[in-house]
Formats: sequence, C-alpha cells, structure tokens
Amino acid sequence: MAAASAATVEFGPQILWLDKELLQVLAAGNKVLLEELLRGEGGTHPARTNGQVAISFHGTSEPAARRGTSRLLGVTSNGSTALHVVASHGHAELAALICERAPSLAATRNRSLDTPLHCASKAGHRDVAACLLRVMDQATPRSRNLTGATALHEAVRHGHVEVVDLLMTTDPWLASVTTNGGVSPLYMAVSHSVQMVQALLRPSQDGGPSPASAAGPEGCTALHVAAIKRTNAFTVPGGFIADDRPHAGTAILASRFAFRAFVVTDTMAFLCSIVATSFLIYGSAKEIPRGHRWWYSLLASGLVPWGAQFLIGTFALGFHLVLGSANRGLVIFVYMVSSAAVLFCFPGIWGPFCLGLWKTIWRRAGWRGLINIHDRPSSLLEFLESLFTGPLMDIRRTLFPVLISVTFVVAIALDIVMPRQ
Repeated sequence: MAAASAATVEFGPQILWLDKELLQVLAAGNKVLLEELLRGEGGTHPARTNGQVAISFHGTSEPAARRGTSRLLGVTSNGSTALHVVASHGHAELAALICERAPSLAATRNRSLDTPLHCASKAGHRDVAACLLRVMDQATPRSRNLTGATALHEAVRHGHVEVVDLLMTTDPWLASVTTNGGVSPLYMAVSHSVQMVQALLRPSQDGGPSPASAAGPEGCTALHVAAIKRTNAFTVPGGFIADDRPHAGTAILASRFAFRAFVVTDTMAFLCSIVATSFLIYGSAKEIPRGHRWWYSLLASGLVPWGAQFLIGTFALGFHLVLGSANRGLVIFVYMVSSAAVLFCFPGIWGPFCLGLWKTIWRRAGWRGLINIHDRPSSLLEFLESLFTGPLMDIRRTLFPVLISVTFVVAIALDIVMPRQ
C-alpha cells in the first residue's frame, strides 16, 4: 500500500507542466544548467497555475513554492515529475539536487502510480535508487503502482540484480509483497538467474529466514516454476557448475571420459534419427522421382540401426554418470545388457560374417566385389549406390556396434583405475 505521506498528481485545467527547456536539461543530466534554471526563478510563484500547483503533498507542510523549487513542481503528460525523469535516465547527481530542493518529490507518483524509485528500479540505476532511499521515509519504498508492483518487483522483472540487492538490504519486507495478480518477487526471479534468487533468499539482518514469499498466480509457487524450468531446459548428467563459481554454466563432469562418450553417442543418435526421418519423408513423397525415392529409403534404412545403437549407448553412459562409482556393480550390469542390445538388436549385419560370404566374394571378385563395383560407374550417384549396396556395407555396419561396446569397456576400466577420469 502507498504511504500516507505519499504525494499524488492532481490533473486539471490549471496544471503546471514541466517546460521543454527543463526537460532537455533533465534528460541530458546537466547539473550546472539545472542549477542556473533554478536560481533564475527568484522564488516567485509560477503564474500559469493561478496560485495552484500541480502536485499536492498530503500529510506534509512543505510550501508549494519554496525558493528555487517551483519550477520542479511541474509534471509531464503522464504525470511524471522532474525526479521521475532523472531517475529513468540514471542521473544520480541531478536526483540528489532535486531531493535536496524538493524532498517530497521522492514520494510523488505519476498516472501509473509509479514513484521515482519504481523508475530507477526499472532502468537498473542503483546509484539513483540509493539516493532516493536516503530521503524516503520507511513506508515509501513499499508503494505499489497500478498493478500492485513494488520497486522490487520492477527490479526483478527487468533483471537488475544490483538494485534487488540494494532494496533487500534496505527493506527485506519488500520480498513478501505480491502484486494484484498474486505474484511475488521470488516467483519472478526464478526465471532470471541464480544470483537474483540468492539475493531474495538472503537471511534477514537478525539471522532469521528471509521474509520472501514464493507465491504465484493460480496457486503456483516459485518452486513450481523452478521445477518446470529444470524439466524444459537442456540438462546433462551431473548438472552444471553454479553461476557464482569459476566456469559457470559448464557441465560438472565435463572432464570425465564417460561424459565425453555420452556427448558423442547422444549427438550421433540425434543426427542419425533426424536425417533418417527426413529421408523417410522424402522417400514417401509422390512428388519426388521414383529413383530418388528408392535412394532416400535406402539411406534411411541404413541410418535407423545406427541411430538406435547410439541411443542405447547414450542410455548406458548416462546411467554410468548418474550412478557413479558407488554403484559400480550396477553400472557393469547396465553395460553388459546394453552391449548385448547394441551387438544383436540388428542381427542382419552379422550375416556375412557368420556365413563367410565376404571371404568367398574376396576370392572370386577381389576388392571390386566387396564394394559391388565391377564396371566403371557412369555417375557419382551410381558409384554411391553400388558402394552402399555392396558386401562392404555389411562390414561397415558392424563398425559402430563394436566401437560402442569397446567404449563401454574403456569407460568401466577407467572408472576402476582412475575414478575421477
């Protein structure tokens, strides 16, 4: 709620507006020119108001036209005062000068019920916010605008951690205030950064828990947002290094062999699956020539087994990273079962080896028979078609299953010999 002594803007036919010259000086941040403009007033009442001023300070005894301050009492079209303007632009020296000449402006609110502190918090100007807090009474920082937001809400919404830290140091109670929609600063902060959440959850000066509320709209809390964010974000086994530590944001287990193997198999599984899916789509499109459709289908049939094998490898390596050395027996079991799946889920690739066909072909036709090229190909497409349909392709299909199984053996061996590698 707004403080009892807060000022409000009264609009009417006799309102005093901030003149263009003063607005330019305020926006530019020229302290010397501002002092000259204020000295030139001579302490007279502004004639345009017919004895009335644009701003009414409830609960204060400050005269409407103190010497050198009457020009500051004008407002813009949205009800913002000179102090609102300099707070938005971040001119700390001008803010200090205006607060000295007309301290009641620090509590004035515009049409949106924003105080100058709201403006400084939105723009992230910590020095201006600190200046305003020095002249405000205890209740003014708790003023709420039309949406029910305090200056702390605005600082969190716009991601200004330094301002959040300042406001929490000055008045931790702000963290317990919710907007008209029931949104707390902590609920907003979860979507920004760890530093923002830490600033809001910092213990109070007496050592007690933070007064921060976790409330959100429709019964949701900040914990709900954190859980949803964690689920939707890209996650890796072991998690990430905290934002306040060296190498923030990188994977904790990035130096482990098992983690690097996990990244490789995960990448290969993803790419093989995506490319195979694209080829299957083109292979079934009637607009594509029949010869090309056969070619796309052939490539897809070769990529699908690879994608499945790499997916199994990703599954096993991910379990290794999650279970760790404390569950080495369980990790070995996962690797054994996964190796069997990788090696035997597509038994057709072992047919030529089991029957010894590649030896027969080598004896009869040599290397040309293995790659299925007996005559000189007329085009690159014909060469690739012969290469991928020849016996040598069956031999190549065994490469990745064997390589994945060897990776499992190396990973568990390194885990035993060098647990941290």
